[in-house]
Amino acid sequence: MNLKLSLILCFYFNFFLQILKDNILSVLVIDILSTVVSIIGLLIAIAFYTLAERKVMGGAQRRQGPHTVGSLELGISGFLQPVGDGLKLIIKEMVIPSRANVQLFLMAPMLLLTLSLTIWTVIPFSDTNIIFFSELSVLVLFAISSLSVYGVIIAGWASNSTYAFIGALRSTAQMISYEIAIGFVLVGVAVWSQSLNLVEIVKLQKDVFFIWPLWPLALVMFVSSLAETNRVPFDLVEAEAEIVAGYNVEYSCILFAMFFLAEYSFMLSMSAIIVILFFGGWISPIFFLSFLPGFFWFCFKTALIALLFIIVRATLPRVRYDQLMNLGWVQFLPFALGFVVFLSSVVYIFDYSVGYRHEFVAVLSDAIDSYDDFIDYYIINRYCDFIDTREERSLWFLEASIMSYDNFLGADVFIKVPGMYNGVDFSMVIATIFPRL
Repeated sequence: MNLKLSLILCFYFNFFLQILKDNILSVLVIDILSTVVSIIGLLIAIAFYTLAERKVMGGAQRRQGPHTVGSLELGISGFLQPVGDGLKLIIKEMVIPSRANVQLFLMAPMLLLTLSLTIWTVIPFSDTNIIFFSELSVLVLFAISSLSVYGVIIAGWASNSTYAFIGALRSTAQMISYEIAIGFVLVGVAVWSQSLNLVEIVKLQKDVFFIWPLWPLALVMFVSSLAETNRVPFDLVEAEAEIVAGYNVEYSCILFAMFFLAEYSFMLSMSAIIVILFFGGWISPIFFLSFLPGFFWFCFKTALIALLFIIVRATLPRVRYDQLMNLGWVQFLPFALGFVVFLSSVVYIFDYSVGYRHEFVAVLSDAIDSYDDFIDYYIINRYCDFIDTREERSLWFLEASIMSYDNFLGADVFIKVPGMYNGVDFSMVIATIFPRL
């Protein structure tokens, strides 16, 4: 027995030493700490976003809003109101309906809050500040946001209440209806940028933000985000005169706080997604202020979109349920689908998209960086700004095809292509980038 215990201890000791040797533990600890700090910062931002909403709505409705809890020395009365609200919800008694499914009843708010925080892992705050990097981050984003429907329907069903279940059905139908429109918006941006990577999409907006060529999709995205997060004028889930709050009517204390945090986290995440897709993410919109860090610009733009959510709530009345469904299925869905088809036709017929230009310049820059004697940057100097018309592209392809690399460069040259090195004619690289030329 002692021998077995000694062998086990030796194994774990050697394993621990190997981890220290490979520096795995320190990297793991740093990743965990950065994730925890990000979550805490996000929860604080959500808490004070509720304060900003109550202040803005108070000003719009000619009243004070929160003004008691907090220090007046900071110049903002009610500054600590979110802290007071959080403490009150934590210490309140937890009431669970007698015939509710306890396991699902407790799981639903946890699931919804977890998903609302998980979606931030793929949202880039800058080109390097991102928790989880993926080449398919657009698909990951859409998949995580779609799962939130399960938290809503589970909460309504597990409460064993007719009012909660009706609210869950309303919310589920609403969320699914507008998720389809949001999906087509994401497809349209992917078609235009030729990328499913959020970081790449932001980088492609260095010259022109996508809000200008794709403003119809941006409008559909913003209105669909209001409906997706159950915000005014689409907060039909609450329906105070009919079902008295919706799917979370039976929840109280910390469980209700989880739903509350999840809703506002989804609002902020939708604002961040709109900023990334259409407003250039962390890229400065003012050239003489480009010295400011990208993280500042990202947070500033996100705050402006989130402020627009609040202004809409303080301004517009609630629509009827038939108007909500008509807008989603009869108007937004065909329009978004038609616009995606239009963008695809433009990209295919005219062989133009933002992503093609970026890909060519990236490959060409790689080649020139690798070979300083590349005929004194002849190609870059002459052809960097040509990718605007098909005729100029054809001219370049013809010129590069006629000249072999023997008389064009005077020596064998290895062109650097992502993922491989081949001694090829430069025209093969061009043919790879523009296959239809």
